[in-house]
Parts: sequence; structure tokens; C-alpha cells
Amino acid sequence: MRQPFHARFFPPSKTAKLRDQITRFTQKDGEYLYDAWERFKEMLRLCPHHGLEKWLIVHTFYNGLSYTTKMTVDAAVDGALMNKNYKTSYALIEDMAQNHYQWTSERAITVVAPSPSKKEAGMYEISTLDHLTAKVDALSQKFDKISVSVVTPAPVSPPCVSAVTPAPVSLSCQTHI
Repeated sequence: MRQPFHARFFPPSKTAKLRDQITRFTQKDGEYLYDAWERFKEMLRLCPHHGLEKWLIVHTFYNGLSYTTKMTVDAAVDGALMNKNYKTSYALIEDMAQNHYQWTSERAITVVAPSPSKKEAGMYEISTLDHLTAKVDALSQKFDKISVSVVTPAPVSPPCVSAVTPAPVSLSCQTHI
């Protein structure tokens, strides 16, 4: 039953094209993790007989992510995602994508098309995560400089009063009399 269906609706050329799209998956510029994951799963649904093993599916998706997204995913799983087994990796990606979808939908997002004039003018665009990381690093360096330059004074004990003067003797001096 499957064979005639696949032969009719998925000729070898169409299957090869769809499988090629799956294996060459890359995250688009400005695409959120959730959107990339859903687009990748849609590619898999369009070619249900792709023949790719589960571990290869996870690796293909992860390898197609942008550097920033990979760093975010790895940080979220306390290490490298690829060091986990494929079932755990798949579940983690699914959870992160759903969480990211819920988080971004709670904010009012205005999507602005990137200005081609900036790229044509030779300006380098920095991702939000890289920009935030740079700011945190700069603040850390400032705090380090402040903590080095601040000298904490040693506690000063009150002067001991000699036994000849009638002034009261402090507690710290009682041991010396």
C-alpha cells in the first residue's frame, strides 16, 4: 500500500529534492529558534519517507543553526547538545523551541526589515546576544577596576588610656593593664 502511494505522489526526483533540502537546512537570518524548528519539522513532514535516522535529524538541525543560536542551546543544556543522546536532544530542542515561542509571543515584537544600506555601507551588524555579552563584560571589567582601586582601611582601635588619667578604660585596653 505504501509503495504505490510513494511511487505516485513521491517520484524519486521529488524525494531526492526534499531530502536534499532537509540535509542542507540552515537557520535564516533573524529567524527565531521556534520558527527554525517548525520549518525543519515541516520539511520532514513533506517527505515522510526521507530515510534519515533520528540521530542524523537532530545533528542536521543543530548543525544548521546559527552560531548564536547554537551557543544559546548549548548554554541551556549545560554543555554541548551533541553530547546528549538523540532522544534527549530532540526533547530539549522541542522544549526550548516551545519555551522560546511562548516567551517571544508575550512581548510586543515589531519586525523591521534589515536595512540594506547598512550592509552596503560596510557597517557590521551585531546580534543582540553578542551586544549584551559585550556590555556585561565591560561592566565586569569596571567592577574589577573599582575593587582593585578601593583600599579598605584597617580598623582603628581607640587609644588606650594610661592608669594615671581618670578617664575610663576601653574594653580593648583592659587586657594590657
